Amino acid sequence: RFLKIARDFAASLGRAAASGGETVSEAEYEARLKVCETCPRRWKILCLECGGCIIPIKGRLATEKCPLLKWPGDKE
Repeated sequence: RFLKIARDFAASLGRAAASGGETVSEAEYEARLKVCETCPRRWKILCLECGGCIIPIKGRLATEKCPLLKWPGDKE
């Protein structure tokens, strides 16, 4: 499990770096975290749906989306 978390985290950071490190606005970040607060696939600060992504980091990156497409603006 740890290796999958590390691999997914590295992939997220790679996408973010390729986009110039773009982050979402504070309002969008807060909206994303609010969605995650009530998600049954959340465990502490980890998203179990995507294999253990760190929600506060993934939620900040503009290149990322919720694996369940629950964040505002998420599309397939």
